[in-house]
Amino acid sequence: MADLMAQLKTQAVGEWEMVGECFFTREPLYDMSWGDDFELEDKRLTCAPFGGPIAAIRDERRTVLVTHGSSAVAAGGGLKPLLRTFTSAGESLGACLWEGGRLVAWGWTEEQQLAIVEATGKVSLFSPFAEKIREFSFGAVVEKDGVAAAEVYGSGVVVVTEPRQPAAPPGAAAAAADVTPSECCEIWVVSNVRDPKPIRLKSPSKEAYRAAAAAAAAAAGTGARGSGPLPGVITGLGGLGRPWLPQCLAVLDPRVTLSRGVEVLAVVGGSLWQLDEASATDHYPLALRAAGSAVHLAVSPDGSFIALYTSDDRLLVLSADLNRQLTEFETRGADFAPTGLYWVGSDAVLLTWPDAAVLVGAFGDSVQWSFSEDLTAVIPEVDGCRLIMGRTAQQLLRKVPESCVEVFRPGATGPAAQLWDARTLYDDQNPRCDRILRSIQDLSPASLSAAVATCIQAAGHDLNPVRQRALMRAAAYGRPFCPPDFPRQLMYGVACRLRILNAARDPRVGLPLTMTQLEALSLPVLVARLISYRQWLLAYRVAEVLKNIPGGLAVAVGGGGGSGGGAATAAASAASGGGDGAATGPPMGQEQVLVQWACAKISAASAASGSPVDDEQLKDAIVAKLKCCPSVRYAPLAAHALAVGRRRLALRLLEEERSAAQQVPLLLSLAVGPWVSGGRSAAAATLRSSTTDAEEGGEGGREEVLQRALRKAVESGDTDLVYLVLFGMYRACSLPEFWHVVAQRPLARNLFIRYCKAKEPELLETILTAAAAGGSPAAAAAAAAFPPSAAAAELSGLQFRAALAAEEQQTDPAPAATKLASTLADVAQKYGQSKECAFQSKAVAEMGSLLREQVKLERETGQRLFVGLSLVDTLRTAIRLGHHKAATALKKQFSVTDRRLTWIKVRTLAEARDWESLEGFATELRRNPIGWEPFVEAAKKWNAPQDYTARLVARLPDSPSKAEEYSALGLAKDAAEVAARIKDAIIRRNCNPYPGF
Repeated sequence: MADLMAQLKTQAVGEWEMVGECFFTREPLYDMSWGDDFELEDKRLTCAPFGGPIAAIRDERRTVLVTHGSSAVAAGGGLKPLLRTFTSAGESLGACLWEGGRLVAWGWTEEQQLAIVEATGKVSLFSPFAEKIREFSFGAVVEKDGVAAAEVYGSGVVVVTEPRQPAAPPGAAAAAADVTPSECCEIWVVSNVRDPKPIRLKSPSKEAYRAAAAAAAAAAGTGARGSGPLPGVITGLGGLGRPWLPQCLAVLDPRVTLSRGVEVLAVVGGSLWQLDEASATDHYPLALRAAGSAVHLAVSPDGSFIALYTSDDRLLVLSADLNRQLTEFETRGADFAPTGLYWVGSDAVLLTWPDAAVLVGAFGDSVQWSFSEDLTAVIPEVDGCRLIMGRTAQQLLRKVPESCVEVFRPGATGPAAQLWDARTLYDDQNPRCDRILRSIQDLSPASLSAAVATCIQAAGHDLNPVRQRALMRAAAYGRPFCPPDFPRQLMYGVACRLRILNAARDPRVGLPLTMTQLEALSLPVLVARLISYRQWLLAYRVAEVLKNIPGGLAVAVGGGGGSGGGAATAAASAASGGGDGAATGPPMGQEQVLVQWACAKISAASAASGSPVDDEQLKDAIVAKLKCCPSVRYAPLAAHALAVGRRRLALRLLEEERSAAQQVPLLLSLAVGPWVSGGRSAAAATLRSSTTDAEEGGEGGREEVLQRALRKAVESGDTDLVYLVLFGMYRACSLPEFWHVVAQRPLARNLFIRYCKAKEPELLETILTAAAAGGSPAAAAAAAAFPPSAAAAELSGLQFRAALAAEEQQTDPAPAATKLASTLADVAQKYGQSKECAFQSKAVAEMGSLLREQVKLERETGQRLFVGLSLVDTLRTAIRLGHHKAATALKKQFSVTDRRLTWIKVRTLAEARDWESLEGFATELRRNPIGWEPFVEAAKKWNAPQDYTARLVARLPDSPSKAEEYSALGLAKDAAEVAARIKDAIIRRNCNPYPGF
């Protein structure tokens, strides 16, 4: 065991290179498996960070021999290049023909979408399986000028247009330095490919371009080094470095800028420009100004440093504010400038040539490597770089983590290294292990805890599963002796993440992530990326344990450095299942993984050649798989099935959906389709043209789906859903078909009638008349007869008559009321056609008669006070105005009883305080149907004079209450007389032996 542990320690440090005070290592990741039919030499490659996919296409800038099936395919009389995608291990993912124009630049976005920029400014987005998602353009201005160069970063694309050359006079050639400044290039940016909105950034000054063009012409005339084409560099198809174009540029992601917007760094001559939407600021580093230009420009992943490679073979490292020069390194012995400049994390800079590389540390220290195979591609990561060496191998170049250095560095005697040795001795059953463990504890109270934590962290950063296990065993050996405050979940969390990382690094999956990259990416985003790779089982198992891993459900926001934070931001969009990442959602769980699997299964079954999969069988297979997650939603699956043309499958899947809010809108879409702006008739015509006769009457026919949607909406109790279905049906169906479905549901019918009464009364009468619903047409006609404000007042519980009166007062009342009375007569006649509506017929007829009498009263009195009032209010108004004969006439016409009219007259005269009229009315009464108590109460309520009240009280029969009324009025004498009379009456009644005589 000791020999094995020593061998592991030796292997760990075997590839370390010391650069300054830091160690760097190149660790093997994969033996690439491109396939025998894939020719790598003539390809352009672009690789996604975070272990993402690789895209390859034939390099049209090279003259190569094209063989069938490898680089291009003959189509339409010409050769079209073949776009292919691979995993990081070289396993093929997909392929398609490139149908676009000349490819200027391409790259992978943070959502693992391949963005291809054409010379016309059109950008096409592809999935990792070479499936086209969508495309967008930078607009007419960019299309007119053409794209000279472009760069894909995080979530957006930056393009540089070609400078517009002026029309040269015949027989004259314009020099590059004579181009007018108004025809320089422009820089445009789309900061979010999901919502492309091109924005033009400020450009460097025209004087800077003119000076750079003059300096380039002078350098070419003197034959300066670096002025001609470099070996291995392909020219002739545009690009940066030409007159009136920047020499190089780099994009600052919004997450690392102070303005929180996209910024671009561009080198023009001896100046470094910082460009954004509002300003263009020039900086002049001394070394860059002395060199006159730069060849390469790169920004560190965390945005803290800027690296420049100047034309005089110097490497400059500047601070983020561009005001301080931190490092300067001069290359020696190179015949030409490097082909690439990359950051290794934020700790070092890598200069690459086809067969060599130089790693430059923070303090100018360097190490050089020579390769037996050409360096095919370099992929920057947040903690290093991935190197693809020819066709055979892929390596990870990174700084050795400090925890690994503390454990494995030769001669290390720190607590972590001692804990490793103690575990080795323990496995060999050597008692010295206890002595070493005690010596670690004697160093300080926290030394053992620090040693255990260091071993756990080293295991997380190590890529070798055997060393991971050994480091975790060493940590487990010291863990029981740690203080109680040691984090209990640390070892468990790292162990779970290591299992996930080792599974993702498997060549069959091809996601070579490190622990640092996983922390920047977060576990939910890893699940989303596994889904994008269609690794369903692994994604499901990772999602299953997310809730048990400490911090497993947390999504990293920013701070990941470079594109890491952006990838974390895109987690929810990938989780939502949209191929274009158009929506956001919660962190990935088992339900979302299963939903994505089901959507992919539906798409595959729909696109499969040969006999299609039966809808019932496909639905049963999906439901059987999703039964393990009861909370899963079937509405997204039905929507996806409808999107790919599986209508019957969508109906069957909706049967499993439990949420009416998600089920009803989809059912309505299945039945009536999208609403069109042309109204109900146009929608119905569109629907009839798109619905087959078999669907009209067979299973899943339109009427059946409409009834189902309406039933689900009614059962949910949500009136908004009911109205949604009603309006959708009304827009798309004919009136008889619409009412045939609605009339079967009382709640839906009543809601629609209520809406029509308030908004469209004519529509209600039309529908009810067409449906021949007994007295309903008469009811609709009655509702339509009244002004809208009166109908709305009735529905909202307001005073209907007051609203009607207010409506009538806005116009001439007599003609309006007369017209309304005639309309009501017609309505009464319609009601009279049905024996069941005798009451409605009589009520409407009496209302018309009342309107005529009110018009007559207004004509006689000259006051607009009667139209729109009820019968009681009409009587009260006539009495208050003194038209007692008119009130008596109304009483006889409408059969008002004497008792009711007496009550109305007493209250009206008392409210008006017309005591003389009230006393005269009391005197005129030959027979009082209500008694004299109401007279007295009205007088008391409305504060009548005392003498008048006393005269009314005198009319009361002798009783104790009469005496009390006199006492309340202060008439003690009268009260005593009443009491005496009552007493005498009682005595006489008691003394009479025959009370009946």
